[in-house]
Amino acid sequence: MAATMSTDEPETALDEERARIAALYREIDLRDRQIAKMRYSGSEDAEALRLSAEIRALQASTSWRITAPLRSIKTRFLSWRRGLPRAPIASATTRPAPGLPEMPDPHAGEGRARRKILVVDVRIPAPDIQSSGVRMTAIVDLLREFGFDVTFISNHGPEDYHWVFANVGDQLRERVAKLRAQGVSVIFGYDAAIEHLISKGRCYEAAFVCFPDLMLQYAAAIRVYAPQATLIYDTVDLHGIRHRRAAELSKDAEDFRQADYYDRMEAVNILAADRIVAISAHEARLITERHPDARVFTIPNIHSAQDHVPGFAQRDGLLFIGHYLHAPNQDAAEHLARDILPLVRAALGDAPLFLVGSSPTELIKGLAGNGVHVVGHVPNAGEYFDRCRVFVAPLRYGAGMKGKIGQSMSLGLPVVTTSIGAEGMDLENGETALLADNPQDFAAAVIRLYRDEALWREMSRKALDHVASRFSVAVARTALQELLLA
Repeated sequence: MAATMSTDEPETALDEERARIAALYREIDLRDRQIAKMRYSGSEDAEALRLSAEIRALQASTSWRITAPLRSIKTRFLSWRRGLPRAPIASATTRPAPGLPEMPDPHAGEGRARRKILVVDVRIPAPDIQSSGVRMTAIVDLLREFGFDVTFISNHGPEDYHWVFANVGDQLRERVAKLRAQGVSVIFGYDAAIEHLISKGRCYEAAFVCFPDLMLQYAAAIRVYAPQATLIYDTVDLHGIRHRRAAELSKDAEDFRQADYYDRMEAVNILAADRIVAISAHEARLITERHPDARVFTIPNIHSAQDHVPGFAQRDGLLFIGHYLHAPNQDAAEHLARDILPLVRAALGDAPLFLVGSSPTELIKGLAGNGVHVVGHVPNAGEYFDRCRVFVAPLRYGAGMKGKIGQSMSLGLPVVTTSIGAEGMDLENGETALLADNPQDFAAAVIRLYRDEALWREMSRKALDHVASRFSVAVARTALQELLLA
């Protein structure tokens, strides 16, 4: 007799997996908080060592408690599915977000032969505001090029887009309309996403989930409701590393605990995924060292090298760009204005500094004056890359690949940055960028590049070549094909 499945079984299985994950994290978090109090109060003792051993034991059990149950569910669903035709795609309407019009499913009527992929991200891509949006836009375009119907889940609803858009209603509606015109269906919010998975999850060939928090949130639901889908975890960057570097600057116990938490979350996600995406070869190596059995692929940031670059003599001033609600960007801009710029000005006079980018905080706004211009978001940041002489990015912590560095290099504007800023990009000091890690050396590098036209022209040319050879759409196309065909 053919196996049958009750209507309630997937939902029950999903609840069980959520409970397993939540219980594991509660146990680890309780012990970790106890250790943190002792570690950073100077009273670490045998009790702390005992609690650490308990945490290691819990982490060691993750493979059984998380991965095995999820994979057993997938195996059961696959056994029921063998010999059955692909489930038909019924014409449907995606639940509209408040303030947005009804959004007919762009996949309807395209036939059963097209492949389906689910993409889960924090928000829909905003390439003119956040560097991560440039990469995601290119990935979605390539998935469509490969013949996939793409359903994009924005975990945040429209009410949370004020962090990105000044005019949420108009800007969000415009961007959703653009995605629809490109054949991408959009779903807002976790509840609507689960409803969609319940009704259509079996149609998906793959699920591409970005960021550790979202992977932890969606992995169980995708395993249960899209059991045949290959589960791909896009780390975006290794958050544990980023938070640990921030903690090493702040020396704050809670920051160290946050770093520990993300290290554990990423370990769970890597065990639960079928394939893992790293942003750089450097982070891919780190993942493989920690998880030798993981199937890791690298999809870097994606940029297109500009054909025409305005010359040295036409330029003036320094440029930094970033989304300032991202803590490493705020820290870098403050460090630049307060610790580095006075040293540069001592040699160059009143060279202006332009702080471009979305959501400038009150701290960033307070840097304005005395030649520091807090520009904020501009529709076309390219005009600032074309008018400024040096791009400066004194990032003191972070992880992954820095989109702002790649953007500047793709537009032929030479870069001065730190070893953190250059991480994962294979930059060579003095060739493709100038690198310095303390204010004095950083200022000296800026002054040198600002004055030396021959060096500026050579570095501009090499930056364009570097981007074209390593971070182009063609490179990303090959990397994404390898991921999907593995």
